[in-house]
Amino acid sequence: MGVDFQLVDEALKLGKIHQIEPAHVALNYSHTKKQRPVAMAAIKQIVGNAQADQELMRQKLFSNFEPDVMNADALAVPAWLMVRNKGQG
Repeated sequence: MGVDFQLVDEALKLGKIHQIEPAHVALNYSHTKKQRPVAMAAIKQIVGNAQADQELMRQKLFSNFEPDVMNADALAVPAWLMVRNKGQG
């Protein structure tokens, strides 16, 4: 599946306007529109790395958590979701 450059452009624009990671915009699109392959291709374009995959998204997600502030149960849910979805990209 090809890259939807309109999605890339919009994600970059919205990311800048709202100060959020453009890859998250693409992920939200994939969830809302059920267009995971399109969003994953856009994310690879956004991060500028052909090797980008869900591992990059896991790293970005967990880099925003503060383990000192969050309890282990709160961290377990996103960790479980990431492991459960691994390999579906």
